[in-house]
Amino acid sequence: MKGHKRPNREKEAELMLYAADVAISKSIENDSKKWVVEFDNGENKPDQVLKLARAAAVLECLVKLMDAGICYRKVIAYKAFNQVLNKHQIHYLPKNVRRLEEKVSKGLSGLKIQDLVKLPRKGNRNAQKLEISTIDTKIRRCRKKGRAKLDDSNYLTGRPKNQNQRNN
Repeated sequence: MKGHKRPNREKEAELMLYAADVAISKSIENDSKKWVVEFDNGENKPDQVLKLARAAAVLECLVKLMDAGICYRKVIAYKAFNQVLNKHQIHYLPKNVRRLEEKVSKGLSGLKIQDLVKLPRKGNRNAQKLEISTIDTKIRRCRKKGRAKLDDSNYLTGRPKNQNQRNN
């Protein structure tokens, strides 16, 4: 006898969905409290801290499930994980099956969970306001250097120049 027989796809998907739902529900209830301390650094809002903690607990659970080899077919496992994540409304984890697989594989490779679960747009300076005196100073510098056009908005905002922009 060469081991046990693989279940058919439908049966495996149904079992995987049930196992993932039970495991993720328990991890949300039990493990999310320990992650609150990790993300409560004063920079994040309280609702963000709770959502980040839930996402970290769920990701840790998914890494443990995949490390244990819970499913024969990875595609079935990640589709089940995705359905359960949508059911429990877990934020800050990818909704795409392939990206979720990438994140779990990074966790399996040894990266810390708190490095994998982050606020998606933290540190984004797109809404940064500049003071009028700063803009006036930069415009005067442009004029002194002989720049006739002021279309270089990167110079005014102080952000690094995008590599995709053409040099004029």
